[in-house]
Amino acid sequence: MELKNQVCSLKLAKELKKLGVKQDSLFGWQVWKDLDTNRRTKMLLAVENYNYGDYYSAYTVAELGNILSKYGNYITWMTNKNKWAITRMNYMEFPELDSDTEANARAKCLIYLLKMG
Repeated sequence: MELKNQVCSLKLAKELKKLGVKQDSLFGWQVWKDLDTNRRTKMLLAVENYNYGDYYSAYTVAELGNILSKYGNYITWMTNKNKWAITRMNYMEFPELDSDTEANARAKCLIYLLKMG
């Protein structure tokens, strides 16, 4: 399985950083502007390789699980939709937040909880 499918996407990583989640993960997204082409470039890399540009933690499924553990969570593989989804939390109804990867489903769950306050 490719690394990009085992960590949250750049878009979700940006949202987590914006919401104040500590930038402490094994991997990260690095984004910089190429001065020759004037295009933005992104790269997924191990944290120790970070050296310039904008940085966003690319949380793994396990890292997100540790963060979410204080809330209690139920993440389910929905075979009828072929997607991961968060279906309920602490026996309360929870909006269906689905994604193609478990890492993105967990990131969406955390974003939802942080926005709820």
